[in-house]
Amino acid sequence: MLLSRMTFGSMVILMCSGAYGQCVPPAIQVQPVSFMVPYGDVVTFSVAATGTAPLSYQWWSAPNNGAPVKVGGDSPQYTTPPVTAIMIVYVVVSNAYGSAASNLVGVSFPFSAAPPVAYSIANSASSYVSGQDGFGIAQGSLFVVYGTALGPATLQQASSFPIPTVLAGTSIQISMSGITYNAPMIYTSASQVAAILPSSVPAGNGMLTVTYNGTGPYSTPINVVPSAFGIFTVTSNGAGPGVIQDVNNRLLTFAQPAHAGDTVVLWGTGLGPVNGAEAAGPLPGNLFKPEVFVGNQSATVQYAGRSGCCAALDQIVFQIPQNIQGCFVPVAVRTNGVVSNFVSLPVGPAGLACSDPI
Repeated sequence: MLLSRMTFGSMVILMCSGAYGQCVPPAIQVQPVSFMVPYGDVVTFSVAATGTAPLSYQWWSAPNNGAPVKVGGDSPQYTTPPVTAIMIVYVVVSNAYGSAASNLVGVSFPFSAAPPVAYSIANSASSYVSGQDGFGIAQGSLFVVYGTALGPATLQQASSFPIPTVLAGTSIQISMSGITYNAPMIYTSASQVAAILPSSVPAGNGMLTVTYNGTGPYSTPINVVPSAFGIFTVTSNGAGPGVIQDVNNRLLTFAQPAHAGDTVVLWGTGLGPVNGAEAAGPLPGNLFKPEVFVGNQSATVQYAGRSGCCAALDQIVFQIPQNIQGCFVPVAVRTNGVVSNFVSLPVGPAGLACSDPI
């Protein structure tokens, strides 16, 4: 009779005492832990809790910019899907007498395991970007990819022939018309990688893919063209003094300028494709017919082709026209109607250094 007169609260007190045992809310005894794993791995979190049975478990994911969302099932363990971004999780353990939340834990991956992201593709000499103002990357040319997590933190360079297609874990593939081509790698770093666009890649719009240590791949569009020449510059950004030498391999400067009638050597990349194994070694040959403009005059070209030292590196040997003089004479190259970057060349009076009046 006494039990029938008890309130619901009194019944709970009765059931949680004596022969009925004790009412114990959940308490987490072993917290889940955080993990650092390679990109794309799965992770299993686990928790151990005590309290009056039955215990229920609800895992939550806590994004940085939104409300927590439920993940996993009613289990002391939660296995993630393949991890492709940093994530934060926690678990709430509940029973009829209360609940307890775990610490926040997460999944991250080391910098080297982050997926590569490419921002732009450019001619190595001119820095002209593929797809910008109709500019493309020439068959057989040197190009640079800028981005993040593209390679190791410390720059690594290919040091001998044959040039590898995988360098310090970085590789680049170009897909065109259903065919994939491997690019010989010149150097690699976290923010910048350089490679040779194989001459065998047909002209057109394709996709360039960067992979680093198995992470990625990341793909971005690339516009491949027959020729698009870029002139190397002293500043390495495609502007300012060009990398132009005399026949004794001296860089032309104000103190040692060129003179009208001199034969000089201009360095660049992007004249066009060649036949042969580009990764195996230099493929010199006077194969191309570019137009070279010095000041307002056309120069006589004596040689235009690959250098004898390096793969994909072009040389143009030309004679400086008469009546050209100045410390900042503009020089440009046109190939198949495509004009290169403009650089400057010091041309002094006969036998003298270059000195423009201010």
